[in-house]
Amino acid sequence: MNTLHIYSPMIWHDDAFIVGDTASLLELRAAIDMAFATGCGTFLATVSDGEGFDMFVVREDDEAVLNDLQFPYTDEIACGGRDTRKWPAKHPAATEAYAGVQKLRGTN
Repeated sequence: MNTLHIYSPMIWHDDAFIVGDTASLLELRAAIDMAFATGCGTFLATVSDGEGFDMFVVREDDEAVLNDLQFPYTDEIACGGRDTRKWPAKHPAATEAYAGVQKLRGTN
């Protein structure tokens, strides 16, 4: 498995990090390329504790859609709008990609 850690900013103006082995960073680059081509790229990665997750990279050029997304902060003080903003997983390109991943795994 590819090991990938993604650290979101905890609060406004905080730093974000993506840390991974060569294989996972190459997969991430391929997913970004796929997002440019089709709207969404995805791959399976793991955290160093062995827990796997699907990584989705979604291309969205509509500023109104971007402005309606949940903020990526993790600290509770910066998580305003949780009741009204949309989660990226509900984006049409991500939803379609997620359904495809589940179908490939036979878990739909």
